[in-house]
Amino acid sequence: MPRRKPLSAKERKAQLQEKRAIKRGELPPKPPPPKSKQQGHINHAAPDDNVQAARKLQSAFMKPSPSFLDLSKHIAATVALQRPIPHEYIYPPSDLLSAPDDLDCPHRPRWRYVMTKKEVEVNEERQFDVWLSATKSKIEAWRGADLESTEEHILSRKIKPPSYFELNLEVWRQLWAMFAM
Repeated sequence: MPRRKPLSAKERKAQLQEKRAIKRGELPPKPPPPKSKQQGHINHAAPDDNVQAARKLQSAFMKPSPSFLDLSKHIAATVALQRPIPHEYIYPPSDLLSAPDDLDCPHRPRWRYVMTKKEVEVNEERQFDVWLSATKSKIEAWRGADLESTEEHILSRKIKPPSYFELNLEVWRQLWAMFAM
């Protein structure tokens, strides 16, 4: 930032009077001075573009159904825990902790130097969508989607909790780029 030019007391008084007159509405506001390149970094991207880019990298996970969440909240608020806490609540059965055996990570599709950026991105999106639908179906089969989300089922621990896995392709792209180095 450049140094400010020192003002005399008379100039400073005139500057303050002008500022107050603008505040009262007696004078029209001054247009902002043009920014020079020496005053620092000028961001040429629109603020909406920056927000969009930041949201692009936010993690997204599979969410449980609203009815399951409401029922879980109700149970958590109404059911009293036994004291001392039973051993099976501290160390749940292994079938609750286990995940489907055939889950895998999405792999980046092969590409060639002659392919355009758009072609590579379309291939990645297509393969990611296939992986995502297969993974969702495996998780739903593991959770037992046919079971009802009733209070008895949740309390008897027959309903397995939702499994969280990354749904944002941009996060996977960053991971692929990190391991490509």
